Amino acid sequence: MAGNLESHPRIRSLCRTMSALILLSISHQLPAQDCPGIEGLTRVEAAGGVRACLGDGNELYLADTSVGLSTWKLDSSGMLKQGEWLRRERRSSYWYGSEGVRIWKHSEGYLLVSKTDQSCVNAFDIRDPQHPLKIWSCSDLPWVPSLVRGIDYRDSTLILGGSNISLYDLSDILHPRLISTSGLGFRVGLSSGDIVTIDSLPLGTGDLQVYHLDSDQNMEAIASWEDTNLPSKPFVASGEDLVLLANDYYGFDNTPYRVGIVDLADPEEPRYYDVSTSFRWYDVYDLIFDGRIAFASIISPAGTNFFLEKIDFSDASHPVVLARQQGGGRLTLAGGRLIVAGSYSVSAWDLDLESHQELLNFGEPEKILFDGDLGVIAEGHAGISTWDASDPLHLEKIGELRIGDGNWVDDLAIRDGYAYLAAKDAGFVIVDYSQPNSLREVADIPFDGAADIALDNNLALVATHNYGYFNFDTMEIFDISEAGNPQYLGSIPGFQGSYFAAIAAEDGFAYLASGNRVLIVDISDPANPQELAAPEIGTDDEIIPDLDVSDHMLVVPRMRNGGVLIFDVSNPAQPELLNTAQVGYVNTVYLDGRMLYFTKGSTAGVADLSDPTQPVIHTMKALRGSWALTPKDGHIFLASPPSIEVMSLDCSPPTASFNVEISDHLVRLMNTSTSWWDEIHWDFGDGNSAEDLRDPEHYYESPGLYEVTLEISGENGDSTFAQSITIQDTPKQLKPREERIVR
Repeated sequence: MAGNLESHPRIRSLCRTMSALILLSISHQLPAQDCPGIEGLTRVEAAGGVRACLGDGNELYLADTSVGLSTWKLDSSGMLKQGEWLRRERRSSYWYGSEGVRIWKHSEGYLLVSKTDQSCVNAFDIRDPQHPLKIWSCSDLPWVPSLVRGIDYRDSTLILGGSNISLYDLSDILHPRLISTSGLGFRVGLSSGDIVTIDSLPLGTGDLQVYHLDSDQNMEAIASWEDTNLPSKPFVASGEDLVLLANDYYGFDNTPYRVGIVDLADPEEPRYYDVSTSFRWYDVYDLIFDGRIAFASIISPAGTNFFLEKIDFSDASHPVVLARQQGGGRLTLAGGRLIVAGSYSVSAWDLDLESHQELLNFGEPEKILFDGDLGVIAEGHAGISTWDASDPLHLEKIGELRIGDGNWVDDLAIRDGYAYLAAKDAGFVIVDYSQPNSLREVADIPFDGAADIALDNNLALVATHNYGYFNFDTMEIFDISEAGNPQYLGSIPGFQGSYFAAIAAEDGFAYLASGNRVLIVDISDPANPQELAAPEIGTDDEIIPDLDVSDHMLVVPRMRNGGVLIFDVSNPAQPELLNTAQVGYVNTVYLDGRMLYFTKGSTAGVADLSDPTQPVIHTMKALRGSWALTPKDGHIFLASPPSIEVMSLDCSPPTASFNVEISDHLVRLMNTSTSWWDEIHWDFGDGNSAEDLRDPEHYYESPGLYEVTLEISGENGDSTFAQSITIQDTPKQLKPREERIVR
């Protein structure tokens, strides 16, 4: 249902724009707090950003962008999470090779998870699926190649390719054994029996070799190809007796599209077939074999869409595509269906690719707002969703709604049971959420680049962002007296060549941020908005990512020069700069009265601006990088894709505590301390200690009784907690790598 477009002067063509990471002011009355603290933390749908999946009957295992592992149970209605192991260190997780993350089942109760650009291989004990436990990492293995760019596993044999080729016997998962190391092979594939294919393409030149493993698992070269038409930097997928090679990551420097098959049905005479003319694949995102039937997730030749293919490789020299459908992601077979795990959703297809069922949608939370105990979340491409937030540490999804064909929802505002969305190329969209389990779109006005939204009385103000030096941001004004029939009233241009567009409003005045400036606009006559002032923000290259206004005080963060500018806008035509709060390079701000909540990277902060000239500032670490935050009932809710994190505001002295999980000689310590702390120290009781680790894992060399002590300290006090643990005399595991944890 569309609103009135007759008086709208611009219906723009579609184009790509940058996301504006914005947080606007929706009034919530919270008691003023002197300092923030961490009381508890929860994550909503924490397995988003899926990079690998593995099915085993009705069990499903997912690895996310940070190589956290989650375990799931499949049934006819969807997926039920069993447990997760979370890598609590926020790192750059972008990996542009399709083989970056993979999962293999070793035996009943054990998994291998690879991440070639970070930890190479992790081994997990999943005998208790609710508490997956990492038992060793690649760094614990001997002779790990440098520049690892190829990993494969089959029949208890692990192969790593890079500056050298290393083979490991994992028959005893707790005690990996190096078999051999030799040669050079940056891409590897391990097929059935005793055949290994090695693709040595360090510089993009074609040199493919096939090795035979003798009874002592020594490698003997039996065939090779030197051909400039081989796929460059290929994706490698291994079947029972087939290895597929295809261009990885958009053809690698514009090289020709190449797809090749190594047929190992006859180990003494392996054959290579170039089938490039049959498969014009731009990029292979994932491919799995089921015998000689394969399922592929492919990026289209135009590089714009994913699609799925089912391929018959019975005749390796002439493979036949049996079916094709739109869609894509990481692939596995489970429960007699093809499971497709995209970055933020999981679906199940029948094996003929004729129909599918969405099992789970993780979304990508951009913003969360509250209407009493109801949470409303803008979920990026997934649209919006409603949540029961009566227990802030256990949010439960009630309903959801896609906006158009997966249009991106950048921002939202809510009032009286309606959500007002800035939905990028879908424009201005209004959703009725008065029935939280049955969301309904009631109006949409399509225009390009809707990036941020604010409400003021019966007006909705939409900031548009058209990225590019020769494009101008704008503010569009709509009358929403009748929510289902918004009326366009007027607009005003912003600035040229900006990175973000943000908007806030109060008492008949709008504040538009774009480029390196802020524009203050009188909207008392919305059909004829008037520019009043453009306060000085900084240098010409300044970037303004967000802004907010409350109680006649305007806050504007800066990303070049840092700090948050605080203005008195009692007279909007003459804004007065009161102070620059030195809180670093802030991304988003939320102003509630004189309490300022802000994010900067993986840090959330609170500033009491009762006296703007002397702000009282406190910060705390989140587990992940946060984009936007909203306070409610003594908690801060952080939209930190792909999850929502909840942190409490608690100014009492800290209280140290932790829980313990013991698996043979390996101990996992889970920090449950309350309130805010600045420093943390662990004493494991065996002469070893650790600093700045939130939830460490520690390996004890010998059985015995040990006392583990946790000490935390902060500006509100110190606390110590000790607990005795007993290590039984059991067979030793490999000592895991202890990772530095960011609080």
